[in-house]
Amino acid sequence: MHGLIDLCGVAKEQFAYRESEELLAMLDSVAAKTGSRGQVFDDFLTMTLAALAGGTMEEEYLATVAKYAVGEKGKRPVDLLAAACGKLVVIMEETRADILGDVFQGGITWGEHGQFYTPDSVCDLM
Repeated sequence: MHGLIDLCGVAKEQFAYRESEELLAMLDSVAAKTGSRGQVFDDFLTMTLAALAGGTMEEEYLATVAKYAVGEKGKRPVDLLAAACGKLVVIMEETRADILGDVFQGGITWGEHGQFYTPDSVCDLM
């Protein structure tokens, strides 16, 4: 497990895959400019799904992307999100792992409300 420990020694972020940390760092750089990590992750999922939906989610995509499109082209938050989407594809092709699930469990929810997902390794064992 890869993760960070806060000053009290309590694990906050834990990932099964090192690559999940890289992806979350990209999303965090957007969150630093636009809002919360959780909201950026949710919007990232919406935009990624819309991009794969063959034009059937254009209104939802445009409404979501608007808040990330301000700034100099190439340095806007939406440019970072596009790079994160490309990075996600590369990581998933290399690892064949559920990277989005790992990012969600290890970096977004941290067991929020007592909810924990079964790691892939445990699912494979079972």
